Amino acid sequence: MQGYPTIIRTGSHELDVQTVEQHRRAAAAQGIVLFVQPLPGGGFQLTRTEGGTPGIGSTMPSNRDAQQALRPSQGAAIAAQPEAALADPSGTLPSRAGAMARASAPPQVEIIFGAGEGYCDACRRVAPLRHARFMQNIGVFVLRFPRIVEGNLCKHCIDKYFFRFTGTTMLLGWWGIISFFYSLFSVPSNIANWTRSFGMRAPPDDVDSLRERRGRGSAGIAVGALFAAFALLTLSLGALLATTGEDTSVVALAILGAAVGVVAAVILFFGIRTRVRATAGLRRLGAIR
Repeated sequence: MQGYPTIIRTGSHELDVQTVEQHRRAAAAQGIVLFVQPLPGGGFQLTRTEGGTPGIGSTMPSNRDAQQALRPSQGAAIAAQPEAALADPSGTLPSRAGAMARASAPPQVEIIFGAGEGYCDACRRVAPLRHARFMQNIGVFVLRFPRIVEGNLCKHCIDKYFFRFTGTTMLLGWWGIISFFYSLFSVPSNIANWTRSFGMRAPPDDVDSLRERRGRGSAGIAVGALFAAFALLTLSLGALLATTGEDTSVVALAILGAAVGVVAAVILFFGIRTRVRATAGLRRLGAIR
């Protein structure tokens, strides 16, 4: 074993501290106590003591004072350990003695499903589920672009895919022979799957679901406005024909205009209500101002 006294001066304070600690542990394994004296120019002097008396001089600091001088930053590091541990609950936690304890695993969350509940196959929300199948078709004369979503879905996703797929199919699904008959079947099928979800409890609203509903409300307002414009055009045409004395055409146009106007009013009402409620929900969540 290296003789003492000896001077540890590597040029790096941290490396000096590590080297002194290695000497201390090696000496302690042989029953030897080392006194540590910080040096003015940096580094430390190690002195072997026997019988409780320092090997040189009588002004050597005690072990307690030497340890405090040896590790000026260690107290701050240990004091910072609880705060760091709180910042990372899955990391190591300081023991009462100041040492690092064994890493503790983060707490596990157990989700207990109610009757009919589970993870939605589309959005992975936990909610009551119902098996549903929605079809969409886009026809381009001789080409077809079908899409199907099927699985155990929550109320949010059932509404989302019904309105999105059915609206797209009703607008773009008729342009082609095969597409015409496919759309003729898929639209009623979508409606039937949607009506079976009436009465389902929806999962709590979040930003994604509220944004989807807000967009749906905007689309409803646009469609309702188009229907309303068509109804006004039909009624205007009927009024124009009334001046010519063609009563049959006037009556037919009046009935058509009134029917389309009622549909437009219903679509506009639900579109505006949906958008207003979704916007209010987003404001509550702080997603918009």
